[in-house]
Amino acid sequence: MKQFGEEVIFSARFEAAKRVLIAGDFNNWMPESTPMVKNGGAPGKWTMSLPLRPGRYRYRFMVDGEWVTDPNNKYVEANQFGELNNIVEVK
Repeated sequence: MKQFGEEVIFSARFEAAKRVLIAGDFNNWMPESTPMVKNGGAPGKWTMSLPLRPGRYRYRFMVDGEWVTDPNNKYVEANQFGELNNIVEVK
C-alpha cells in the first residue's frame, strides 16, 4: 500500500489467483464493487488505486472467493470472525 496525495494504491502478489477483490470500510465491505486489476508487468501482481479521505480504514482482500489478509501490511486487528483485518491510515 502506498499513498500518493489522495490516492491510495493497494497491491499484492497472488500468483495463482484468477480474481482478486478488495473490501473495507471505504466500500461498505462489498468486495464486488472493487475488483483489483492484474498488473501485466509482473506475474501474479494485482493493484487497485482508491481515492480515500484522511482517516483510518479496515480492509481485506478476497482472492478467488476466500478472505485473505494483505501479506504486505503488518498493521492488523482482529475482527468479529476471529480473523485479521488490515488497517491503513490515510494522512
